[in-house]
Amino acid sequence: AVVVAMPSPAPDASSVTRTKGGGPGLELYVNGADGPLRAENGVRLGEGDQIQLKYAASGRKHLMVVSVDGRGSVSPLYASQRGVSLAVEPAGVHVLEGSIILDDATGPEHIIGLFSDTPLEYEQVRQAAQDALQRSGASAHLPDLDLAREDVIETRVMIMKE
Repeated sequence: AVVVAMPSPAPDASSVTRTKGGGPGLELYVNGADGPLRAENGVRLGEGDQIQLKYAASGRKHLMVVSVDGRGSVSPLYASQRGVSLAVEPAGVHVLEGSIILDDATGPEHIIGLFSDTPLEYEQVRQAAQDALQRSGASAHLPDLDLAREDVIETRVMIMKE
């Protein structure tokens, strides 16, 4: 995945997919001919499509976004250069800078947002994602990541890559 510039979708607090009870959430946009368009969970996309994310942290101060693709590869999409969560705005709806150009991996791709009070280490997240992949077997369903931390709220958006 490559992060590139894309016109930002306008923030709209009512449209971000959140966890039950109004907690943190992610929303997916796909760059179309008329600019970024909101995409539903399970949207079908392909190699070269360009996506962007909005988030609502609902009081959390850090966010890491990773991708788990159809090949079982775990990739950091939004993390610091040091491999830890990004500091984010805890209130409101915000657009993550840049966008992601999808690669050629086919099948389900889970884009997982991990909101927390303190930073997460990418290596711990990668290992938890690998463990979840092992628990899922050949199933397209990816279980929640087990990070053994009370302050982490996991949200996700799934795309089907063709």
